[in-house]
Amino acid sequence: MTIPKVPALAVTIRVPDDRHRSSTARPGGAHGTTKETTMRYALLLHNGEPSPGEIPAEGIAEMERLFAEYGQALESAGVLVAGEVLQFSDAATTVTRRTGATQVQDGPFAETKEALAGIFVVEVPDADAAIAWAEKCPGASYGSVEVRPVATSLAGGVWTGHGPAE
Repeated sequence: MTIPKVPALAVTIRVPDDRHRSSTARPGGAHGTTKETTMRYALLLHNGEPSPGEIPAEGIAEMERLFAEYGQALESAGVLVAGEVLQFSDAATTVTRRTGATQVQDGPFAETKEALAGIFVVEVPDADAAIAWAEKCPGASYGSVEVRPVATSLAGGVWTGHGPAE
């Protein structure tokens, strides 16, 4: 089965003075039309993992409602690329070949107070826009939201660049 190529969803122009700002491209040269570019950002949600029963059912229901509204707002604004909520870190399996042999370990690689709980990928004009969406994320009320530029993405089997690392 052949997987068709998917065109890149974002074009990034490097701007040496500000690595997190979008720029404009002029496809037809200086006299061509101007097109606004975007960058992808990962909004990484980190929080402590609650014990069973630690959060009352009403609190869980309220957070589910808030995240549904947040996801709908991202979708309505046309900036949502993907969103994933992860299972607790005790469901993780870590794989490494650092010693030359494959080693498989149950659980996360490192013990931390906070764990990666989810991720939203957004496509926005610049870092300020990504930070504005992170500020609206319900997870910021009980954990932290790390905003990180995406360097490259795999879409349709093809790697595409999105930022300064390309």
